[in-house]
Amino acid sequence: MKLTGYEANAVVLKEIGTRIKNTRIDSNITQARMADITGLSVKTISNIENGHDTNLSAFISCLRVLGLLGNIELLLPEYVPNAEDLLNDRKRKRASTKKMKNDWKWGDEE
Repeated sequence: MKLTGYEANAVVLKEIGTRIKNTRIDSNITQARMADITGLSVKTISNIENGHDTNLSAFISCLRVLGLLGNIELLLPEYVPNAEDLLNDRKRKRASTKKMKNDWKWGDEE
C-alpha cells in the first residue's frame, strides 16, 4: 500500500508494521531472534508488526536490526539553515506566526 499522507494514524501504523514484518521475514530473522538482538520482548515485536502503537525506541531498534536505520535520513533530512539565518549568524529557536501588515483603510479616513 502506498501511503499518501491522508491515512489515519492506525492505518499508517499497520502499514509500517507490515513493512517491518516483510523485511524481517525476507532477512530470515525470526521474531524471537529479533527480540534477542534488540532486547525487546517477542510480544513487543509482534505488536509493532501488527500495527499497535509502541514507543519510538522500540521502532528504532527494529530498524537498526533490519539495516534500515539509515533510511531515516530520507524521512527527516538533517536541518540546513536558510541563507538569511546563515548571513545573520543565528539559529531559530522557535516557530512564530507571520505578522500581517494592515495597510488597508475603510475609505472614510483622512
